[in-house]
Amino acid sequence: MSRRRSRTRIAALAALSLLAAGAGTACSADESGTAPDGLQAPNQLERAAALIRPAIVSLEMHITGYVFDEQGNIFNQGNPYEMEATCSGFVVNPDGWVATAGHCVDSGPEGFRDDFIQHAALEASASRPGVSAEDFYNFGVMNWRVEGFTPGSPLDVQIGVHPGGDPNAAALPARVVDFRPLGKGDVALVKVDAADMPSTDLATDPDVQVGDQVLAVGYPASTDLVTDQSAEPSNKEGAISSKKTQGSVPVYEISAAVSPGMSGGPTVDTAGKVLGVNSFTIAGESQPFNFIAPSSGLTELLDRNGVDSVLGPVDTTFRDGLDALYAGRYTDAIADFDKVLALAPEHAKAPELKTDATQLRDKYGDWGVPKSDDHLWYLIGGGALAAMVAMGLALLLVRKRRRPATAPAAPDPAITPRADDEPLTMLAPPMHAASPEPGQAGAESTTGVATLDRPTAPSRYCAACGAKAASTDRFCRGCGHEH
Repeated sequence: MSRRRSRTRIAALAALSLLAAGAGTACSADESGTAPDGLQAPNQLERAAALIRPAIVSLEMHITGYVFDEQGNIFNQGNPYEMEATCSGFVVNPDGWVATAGHCVDSGPEGFRDDFIQHAALEASASRPGVSAEDFYNFGVMNWRVEGFTPGSPLDVQIGVHPGGDPNAAALPARVVDFRPLGKGDVALVKVDAADMPSTDLATDPDVQVGDQVLAVGYPASTDLVTDQSAEPSNKEGAISSKKTQGSVPVYEISAAVSPGMSGGPTVDTAGKVLGVNSFTIAGESQPFNFIAPSSGLTELLDRNGVDSVLGPVDTTFRDGLDALYAGRYTDAIADFDKVLALAPEHAKAPELKTDATQLRDKYGDWGVPKSDDHLWYLIGGGALAAMVAMGLALLLVRKRRRPATAPAAPDPAITPRADDEPLTMLAPPMHAASPEPGQAGAESTTGVATLDRPTAPSRYCAACGAKAASTDRFCRGCGHEH
């Protein structure tokens, strides 16, 4: 085997050994972590609740308007009626885009107008006890006029959004961008001036199957009557009972118990994706027959207004932290939640989960294994190191093989140029040469110049570097290439 081939094989073996070392590093970290005894893993719905929680908001509406009877008389002694209403909602784009139910912002016949007619009917019935409020209402729906401050204008609706549902936080003013009323989709899109809001993502209809577990989320108005107001929403478990239509509009029936105030909140699957918007229930029904507007209607509303339902950096980092928390990588989780709080100091869930991660690390330590993409980086790192070393060895060998012949020294002017067939001459014999016998070739001449006979074989040139070589040379004296 030639020296060149030997060196090449050595370089290949070195590279393979380094690749094996790199792969070994990756494999050694690819072992499954086992949860410590006594640590209970979260169920799917608990995880879904954590995923959707940061995007939940509460909405408060202040509605003002007048009601005129059939003769043009103004109810309420000429003063406007004022109403307060609450709904739930969720962020669908970090740049302040909030989704809710259409009837939560609708000032038309299927929205707040109906409530104003009811107020006027109660007032009319009180002044004429012989006619029921229901009769006045039925008459008023057909004959009374409802309008805002300006004649012919719609009711004045002012909307405030509480990020995270915190009732003590200042409400962000919102405007209605687009909506579909109850019976025609019951979804709405409102806009607040905010950025980096925690958001969520939407499911599609093929993702929804009858029997799937769901979680309906929102703020029931009735709970505020018996408990202190809280930023924490209610999470009602249930399942998809059926896929139906209301007229030609699709709706999903769910078994989760949804009550007034939860309208506009999301119903999510076990992955935390929004399946639909909490819409309506059946009046007087004791069983939880509740309906949600599919998220496909909301997607259409977003599309026609040029809005994408996306997750922002706050959301992706929060989800990384949640994954790390549930996988037992508590130090990673704490670091991720710190990043979330740096981006969104008022985040609704990160402080709580950071505390949980800290307590669990103190009790159990980091028992989880590195995430899968860490393994990939180990492999890439080991492979890259091996490749660099192998490349370096290969370049070294190439340079060794292809090193140009050493340039000949400048001719000594004391030496007279000769033809190639002339004998070689030296000014003096080598220091180590023995004194030749008289008459022997190369004997010292009378001029003091020793002569050496030139070989008679033809000259050769190295195929690798082009250097001139003697016929007796097996290897090139310039580059070492074998002739």
